Formats: sequence, C-alpha cells, structure tokens
Amino acid sequence: MSFPLYVLTSSAIAAVTMLAVLSLSSRRWLAVLAAFAGAIALLLVHGPLYFDFYADDAYITLRYSQHLADGLGPNWNSE
Repeated sequence: MSFPLYVLTSSAIAAVTMLAVLSLSSRRWLAVLAAFAGAIALLLVHGPLYFDFYADDAYITLRYSQHLADGLGPNWNSE
C-alpha cells in the first residue's frame, strides 16, 4: 500500500470513528472517556518499566546503521 493511500484510508477510518463516538449518548460517551483515561493511565504506569531499554535499542540501531553506511554489512562488530 502506498503512503498516500495509507494516509487517506487511516484518515477516513479516524473520521468515521470520531463520528460514531460523537453520536453516542452521554452515558456511552462517559464510558468511552473512562476507557481512554484508563488506557492512558496504564501507559503512564507501565511505560517507565521499559524506559531503560530505549537507549539500548537506539545504540544498537546506531551501531548497525554505522556499519551499513561504512559498507561493512549488518553486523555488530566489524573489524
């Protein structure tokens, strides 16, 4: 799928979803807000558990990219 088609499709899905949520009754609207708030709270609690791994992943990507750019192939240690 090309990128413009992907953007168009995802935008259409987002618009239809927003229209469906806005057409809900007030009680269902509160349920949607509660679910959204719960998901955000879960991410805020669970996210810091993996914070230490972000730097490791970035360094691994940097190292592989550096070796690829130098023409040494996708490896960790190039001598």
